[in-house]
Amino acid sequence: MRKLINTNYTKHIFFWIAYAIYFYINNSSRNDNITIGIVVLTVPYFAFVFYIVYHILERFFRPEKYVKGVISLVAFYILSTLFVYFVMHGGLEPSGFYRKLQVQKDLFTWSDFFDSLRVMHVNFTIWAILYYLHRGQLRAVKEKLAEAERRLQIEEERKQYEFAALASQVSPHLFANIFHSWAQQLHSLYPEMAKQVMETYELMKFYMTAHEPNGKKTILLHDELKAVDSFISIQQKTRRKKCYVDVVEQGNLLGYTIPPTSLLTLVENAFKHGDLNQSLYPLEIFVRIETDRLLITTENKKQESKTSAATHGYGLHNLKRRLNIVYGERADLKIQETETTYKVILNINF
Repeated sequence: MRKLINTNYTKHIFFWIAYAIYFYINNSSRNDNITIGIVVLTVPYFAFVFYIVYHILERFFRPEKYVKGVISLVAFYILSTLFVYFVMHGGLEPSGFYRKLQVQKDLFTWSDFFDSLRVMHVNFTIWAILYYLHRGQLRAVKEKLAEAERRLQIEEERKQYEFAALASQVSPHLFANIFHSWAQQLHSLYPEMAKQVMETYELMKFYMTAHEPNGKKTILLHDELKAVDSFISIQQKTRRKKCYVDVVEQGNLLGYTIPPTSLLTLVENAFKHGDLNQSLYPLEIFVRIETDRLLITTENKKQESKTSAATHGYGLHNLKRRLNIVYGERADLKIQETETTYKVILNINF
């Protein structure tokens, strides 16, 4: 019940009921002809004038369409004046309630008529303007509060991200040092294994550098491809089944940059979620540089096992966000998925 009372519509209804009571008491002492019926028929028209004027102010004056606003107000006042005249003195109200209220013995005077217009138009136009200004101030205060809350939220998210990023680096740095130590020890006894460990070490350093909170937003495309080659090499050497990967590079790739781990994220998802063990359905990686444009696509066959990882969601969501921060609308990431294949298309306009 309290929630209903506090709604804006209910407050307006209570206000007009209270005004109707005030209008009746204030006029009954000076005019014996006024009745509750006249009040019930009159006050709604006062409210009508108030809300029409307020709507015109909101519709035209707030967006600074002043000419249309003035024309709308003038047109409304003319139509309203004609309506009031014909109701009170033109026979549209056969019972004669309003003529008894405004004139004695049905004698028409322009002073009485314009006095009625003053009550119905000027007073409630002023009320509408005051209400319009009041609502504007409330809106401005709400917008300032919303902006302050948004800034606080952004700052809090930034601190949380920075803390999480710093915390996530503790464990990778520890393991990177361990891998480097293993590579040193294995170098003389097992050179091939030492090489794999060093590749893993270099790839871990690439990941850590790419995700430093204050790190570079873009790196050379050549370095990104080098990291992808290292990742593919590690996967092919450590997996039990052979993985088939086709990489096609077109155009001059030198000098172009890309957010770190962008292509690596797509390739990692393909190895995680795809079936790359058939030579007829390899992971296809296509990188092409055109004039002021970079096109990257990855396509792989889906795993048939129901126990495989279910989605590519988190990595791609993270990548979309980073691309938006760096390029805005100039970057576009699309997914084309069928029952058997999964394809990602990344298009960046430099």
